[in-house]
Amino acid sequence: MIKLLVDADLILELFVNRDTYCEEAERLFEILDHLSPIEIYVTELCLYKIKSFLSNFNSELGQKAVSFITKSLNVLILPFDKNIRDYARNLPINDFESAVEIAFAVQKNIGAIITLNPENFVGANLSILSIDQFLNRLFLEQTWNKNNSPTLVVENSQIIKFLNKLLEKDNSRTTQLINSNLSNKYLVGCNLSNFNLSLANLRGAYLILANLSHANLSGANLIGAYLSFANLSGANLRGANLRGANLSGADLNHADLRGANLRGANLSGADLSFANLRGANLIGANLSHANLRGADLNHANLIGAYLRGAYLILANLSHANLSGANLSHANLSGAYLSFANLSHANLSGANLSYADLRGADLNHANLRGADLNHANLIGTYLILANLSLANVKNARFDYNSGVSEFLKQDLITRGAKFDEPPPGEKSKNFTRI
Repeated sequence: MIKLLVDADLILELFVNRDTYCEEAERLFEILDHLSPIEIYVTELCLYKIKSFLSNFNSELGQKAVSFITKSLNVLILPFDKNIRDYARNLPINDFESAVEIAFAVQKNIGAIITLNPENFVGANLSILSIDQFLNRLFLEQTWNKNNSPTLVVENSQIIKFLNKLLEKDNSRTTQLINSNLSNKYLVGCNLSNFNLSLANLRGAYLILANLSHANLSGANLIGAYLSFANLSGANLRGANLRGANLSGADLNHADLRGANLRGANLSGADLSFANLRGANLIGANLSHANLRGADLNHANLIGAYLRGAYLILANLSHANLSGANLSHANLSGAYLSFANLSHANLSGANLSYADLRGADLNHANLRGADLNHANLIGTYLILANLSLANVKNARFDYNSGVSEFLKQDLITRGAKFDEPPPGEKSKNFTRI
């Protein structure tokens, strides 16, 4: 059983709403809400402090805050009495409110106090943890604990020292978790930045809001993992298996995903700007409204992928397979799509201005209402492609399969340009490489 006392100042931040501290407090309670078994305590003085402070702004706000804490946060209230008062007075702690919380922790055998202000507890003979320290210790406890129920070790000082050293030593952080089995582990919000998790088994792991920036996850098994809103910026995910993983809202900017398996993964709203996805498997992946600015998707497999509203400015999609993909209203301005397979793709309303589509396969593609201003479509296959209402002003065409003389004249009327062969030369077919 995990028993924790949450400091009054930390809870107050939920209502004061200062950006950094409020986010930390919300993250903590979101994680605590999913841990089992667990008992979370706050003191009666904590409620009185919050009620008094907030009542200065609004007479009803203080009582509403107390009601929210007692009913919605699933906390246990510790009543203040004479014994606690006397015990707190005899503690070598300067801050009386902190001394009261320590007194309660000792009386109720509570393992740790979580606080934003550890300096207020100097001299305490029990674990005083910041939010990050608590999450890191919980993560390491789960990693080495063979049973699945999380228990925060706080009584054994030798174990505490070992865990702290493990977090402090860079060598430990980069070697201990290689090939680890962390499948289905609850690691929500954990700070694993720069950790080496190469070849680790994280199948079905809960890594929501986790910090994995610059972590080494090459070859890791992340099938069905929950990584929504996780920070994976600069992470090495080369060859990782993320099939069916939930990465919605995740930060993957500059991440290395070469050869990664993202089949059926949810990347909606994710930041993949300047990520390396060369040769990645994204069949059926959801990339709606994802940021792929400058991303390298050369030779990536995006058959049937959902990219509606995606941001692909200057992305490299040359030789990528986007057959049957939904790119409606996507922004592909300046993107490199030479020799890409876009057959049967939905590009309606897409922005393809200044895009390089030389040699691309757009057979049966839907380009209705697309913006092809200044796009290069020389050698593009356009058999049965729908170009109705498309903006083709200054778009370059020639050597195109599927462009009848009637369509050619229509496109020219709409501002398209056809590169004519030099005098005396016959038109030749554009050769794909």
